[in-house]
Amino acid sequence: MSLEVVRGPKSDEYDCFNIRDFRKSDSIIVLLEGSRRIRGVVSSVDDVRNLITFASREGEFVTDINSIVYLDDYRRGWLEGGE
Repeated sequence: MSLEVVRGPKSDEYDCFNIRDFRKSDSIIVLLEGSRRIRGVVSSVDDVRNLITFASREGEFVTDINSIVYLDDYRRGWLEGGE
């Protein structure tokens, strides 16, 4: 995955998300430590603590909303790198 800026259809003019933008099965890209990015599919949303649980090819993780760099509706084949 390249490090170019990816603008998702659900980001606002400042590239920010609201926790209410996230729904189960949404496709996301998460920025991990360093500059590593992984694709994920939302499995649950905690709107009290602003946490998103997601599944990736590497397992299931929990992240905060600030680590999400891309958000879109469900996309078939997302975890395999499909568009």
